Amino acid sequence: MGKLTQEEINVDLFDEVKRLKSELRISQQKIDQLEETIRIYKISDEIVKEQSKKIKHLFPLENIVGYGQLCDKVL
Repeated sequence: MGKLTQEEINVDLFDEVKRLKSELRISQQKIDQLEETIRIYKISDEIVKEQSKKIKHLFPLENIVGYGQLCDKVL
C-alpha cells in the first residue's frame, strides 16, 4: 500500500466529517423523539393523577397493591 497524497487524505477527512455529521443528525433526531416521548409521559401521568383524585375517596385502602390499576379501570 502506497503513501497517501495530501489530496487523498483531505478527501478521506472530508468523507469522515460528512459521515460524522450524518450520525450527529440521526442522534439528534433520536434525542428529540425521546424528549417528546418523555414530555408525553409526564403529561399523561399528570392527567392520570388529576383524574384519580376525583375517585380517590371511593378507595379507602389506597396504599394496597393494585390501587393504580383500579383507578385506571374506573377512569
